[in-house]
Amino acid sequence: MAESPTISTGHVNLEFSLDGVPQDPASPGACSAFRSRALMSGRASPGALEHGRNASDVPQERGRSTSAQSIGKGYMSLDVDNGGVSCSAVPPHISKVSEDHVACPPSDDPAAKVASRAVRTLVFIMLCQVVQAFMSYDGGATPASIDTIQENMNNTWSAGEFGLLGSMDKIGMTATSMMWGRLLQVGNTKALLALGLFMNATWTAIFGSLHAKIPMYVAKFAMGATQSLQGVWATVWTVAMAPPSSKTTWLGFGGVSAGIGNGLGTAVAGFATANGAPYALAFQIQAGVLGLLWIFLLCCPQRWLQMNIPEDIEQGPTPATQGSLRDLALRSTQVVEAAPDVSKPGFRAQCSSSWKNKVYAWSALAISSAMFVMSGIQFLWVRVFVEVWDLDKNAVTLIFLLVTGIGGGIGIAVGPRRIDRLGGFGSAAGVVRSLQELRSFSVIAVFGGVVGIACLYGKLRGKDSGYLRAWGDHWLWLLFIAVFFIWGALNASIPGLCGINMEVVPAFMRTFASGTELTIRNILGYAFGPLLPGVIMDLAASSFKWSPETNEADKDWQLCIGLGFVLLGNFSMWWVLNRAVGAAMVALKDCQEDALGKLQKALQSEDIILLEAAVQVAKELDMHTSRDGEAVIGMANEAIGAFHQAGKAVAKGSQAFTASREELKTSMTQLED
Repeated sequence: MAESPTISTGHVNLEFSLDGVPQDPASPGACSAFRSRALMSGRASPGALEHGRNASDVPQERGRSTSAQSIGKGYMSLDVDNGGVSCSAVPPHISKVSEDHVACPPSDDPAAKVASRAVRTLVFIMLCQVVQAFMSYDGGATPASIDTIQENMNNTWSAGEFGLLGSMDKIGMTATSMMWGRLLQVGNTKALLALGLFMNATWTAIFGSLHAKIPMYVAKFAMGATQSLQGVWATVWTVAMAPPSSKTTWLGFGGVSAGIGNGLGTAVAGFATANGAPYALAFQIQAGVLGLLWIFLLCCPQRWLQMNIPEDIEQGPTPATQGSLRDLALRSTQVVEAAPDVSKPGFRAQCSSSWKNKVYAWSALAISSAMFVMSGIQFLWVRVFVEVWDLDKNAVTLIFLLVTGIGGGIGIAVGPRRIDRLGGFGSAAGVVRSLQELRSFSVIAVFGGVVGIACLYGKLRGKDSGYLRAWGDHWLWLLFIAVFFIWGALNASIPGLCGINMEVVPAFMRTFASGTELTIRNILGYAFGPLLPGVIMDLAASSFKWSPETNEADKDWQLCIGLGFVLLGNFSMWWVLNRAVGAAMVALKDCQEDALGKLQKALQSEDIILLEAAVQVAKELDMHTSRDGEAVIGMANEAIGAFHQAGKAVAKGSQAFTASREELKTSMTQLED
């Protein structure tokens, strides 16, 4: 290893090269070639650091004494007692431990080896966002077209049948999500995406021309079956290909695009049918846009669509790193054990591993609870406000867009930013903090649900125009405000939940895990959102002998019971997040116990590199917040400081290297006193 010194007033930069190849000091390669920087209080002499000479061979100049110690293979510590120089090369996987250590620069965007950032941004916009928006489009267009479908088919649809129609695409997604996740692991990504997008555009166009129940059910099922492929691919591709500094933001945009598409479908279908256009128009527009996106997809090279980064995908611990502190740091959020042969994971093994991961399971259920509430509100919105409040359909459509658009936009703007400011969910401790914050958001949604149910009951009990008279009754505006807060709280939570759901599983399992989560979301969220309220409404009418077809009061009660049932779903999300927090805390405690034991082994091994890595892992796991962890970290820092100041011979006698856990705790108590 040769040295290429750069000398300037006030500091000395040592640039190392490996095998005679010079390294750019700002590049990750320089980091992996053990580049270090030494700060110096005076002017350095070029003679003090000669190219190609070892640090221990540097002659003493003007009374300066030098010492150099090898602290591990490829790492060196240089001290100049009179010149104020302290030079420590830090291994690439260890970030800043204390103010005496200079961390390696952050690595470049690893996905750049697949495609440039501009190309990935284009793919993200067109195939992750625009495609997602127009696949979510029919989720808004269908509820906004229900009254027109009912009128065109001579009032032959029951509430339960409409609920089934609204959920058929979600049932299709449910039936195929895990299948697509597995096929993406073994098949050609571009071929699968092209097939799925073409079929989706075709079935969307067919649905708009149908006027019979069974064919409409079949078409909606096929639409959902092809949408699930896009959902699985887009999530995993974004996690792998998003720039590291923007990953949370890109994940959050998924909710934005789905909301925009949903709102656009509601607007086009709502305004079109309200002004006499056939409901088929909205779906024909959707099919046309999806067809154009399919052409764009065909023009994209295969490598732009791949979901992994060559040589950078984490494929579980290797024999060389199994049980190491570095491996623990990498897997601190991943509580699923890796399969022995990660290149060919089995279906049954992945299912078992996914459901043993409690954080993954509870976060998936939390996402489903949020989707249940939002899809249920959207499905009943037009009917409730047109029939119970006698509002114009155009006004109802516009108000829905404003309430959900502004509320959801604020939620997406606030939620991910708040999670990032708390440190994100890149570690087990970060997952706990993030889930606790998301649980706080769910309390807002619960409050909105309570207010909304009270407004529905108040409207049914008093049919007067309320206090606001010409501007509508107060129950109407309070319900709008309640839905506004619900939408904001849920949209603030979903990006973080989706990120946590993917981060807690190994990279090689993410397509399958994403498909499984999408299956759960579609069954419990999107499908049950329209279906269960419809079933509850039919049961209520049957139990109370109502005649909603002929009696307006009975119809009002039936619709309000359906919407009230949906609003109760906010309680389920709060309960699920409580369980998720508990599971995350158990996982964190396990990681902390493992890290504490390895930190003590590092102290006993007298390996400074392993010790510095152990301290970094301990900090990432918030071990300094516990008394045991604080004591051991304190003693480890004492040993590290002694080593870099005086060398291994002196530091070897430090109590930190020889003390038991009880002795460390006792010493820490004495220091505090």
